[in-house]
Amino acid sequence: MELTDYEIYENKRRIKELLSFTKREKVGDLIKFLDRSGYFYFYGSYKHHKYKGGLAKHSLEVMEYALEHNEGCDRDSIIIAALLHDLCKTKYNFPKGVEFHGHGTKSLAILKEFIGFPLTEEEELAIRFHMGSGCYIRDEEEAERYAKARESELWSLIHVGDCISAGNHPKITHGLVKNVIKLGKL
Repeated sequence: MELTDYEIYENKRRIKELLSFTKREKVGDLIKFLDRSGYFYFYGSYKHHKYKGGLAKHSLEVMEYALEHNEGCDRDSIIIAALLHDLCKTKYNFPKGVEFHGHGTKSLAILKEFIGFPLTEEEELAIRFHMGSGCYIRDEEEAERYAKARESELWSLIHVGDCISAGNHPKITHGLVKNVIKLGKL
């Protein structure tokens, strides 16, 4: 699949508009970063959305899934977590010597440390652990944060939307994830 220049432009316009509507502090700095970093033009991954503009397209698909299946999460939190969960897949050069454990932590570092963009705890958890059991968990504190993330409606929406958009689990649903968590199997 390939996106036309018009489709890329429309995705860019839509993402900027959605983020601006959140009225979050530093949203202007975030949008400038998205422009400078190539966010709107990068491929989604080496596995999925492997075309120009794929990262933005994937992020919009995650957001659309999450908004469609939302049962009470803050709309702005869905927009922020969905559109920014893979932010580290842009052209960003981290300072030498900085180590990360998984791409969720890289995305958080860009947002919090390099842009100074404010996030709620629930948004942080959803972004950090959006890969579910595929996340690198380095210690007991991280394991506790992952357990807390799994209790979050926002995390479930972002995780399932990400899986579906990436084509990893075509039969997974938000309701199924919630039931599996209740049973203690995830």
